Amino acid sequence: MSAKPAWLRSLAATVAWGGVTAVAAVGSWLGMSTVLTGDPSPAAAATVVTPDGDTSPSEKSSNPRSRDDPPDEGSSSPRDEWNGWSAVGDGAYERAFDTDGGTAVVRLLPGEAVFVSASPAEGYTARREWPSDEHLVVTFHATDSKVTIDTMWRDDQPYADVSET
Repeated sequence: MSAKPAWLRSLAATVAWGGVTAVAAVGSWLGMSTVLTGDPSPAAAATVVTPDGDTSPSEKSSNPRSRDDPPDEGSSSPRDEWNGWSAVGDGAYERAFDTDGGTAVVRLLPGEAVFVSASPAEGYTARREWPSDEHLVVTFHATDSKVTIDTMWRDDQPYADVSET
């Protein structure tokens, strides 16, 4: 039985390692991209899904009222819209954030922050994290840019801070 030259064994081991690494990287990328981005189609980014399964254009989530405007007078029921947040039922508010890094949709209600979707812009990736049950942060990363959407239920209302660095 003749032994294979050492360089041939090294080459075979390197090729096998490279193949296994490539398969693992592609599998990880495919698995994570669907979780982080949801449906990357433009139609998905333009649609907000409400808790009852209805869909409506994300423009409905925008609100011309500024944070300083007083709430509607004489109404004891929850506001339909507040500072860009739209009421979607059961005390929940939802908002689509359209940024340079991509579009994220978040739903907030007392004690809970719900991730709905994120569609990164070209060249960006998305990450989400929950510092607490009622606090959700969605971050879009690019090589030289980062957009952070920091959302939480605060002072009995939905709150968001969007920053770019």
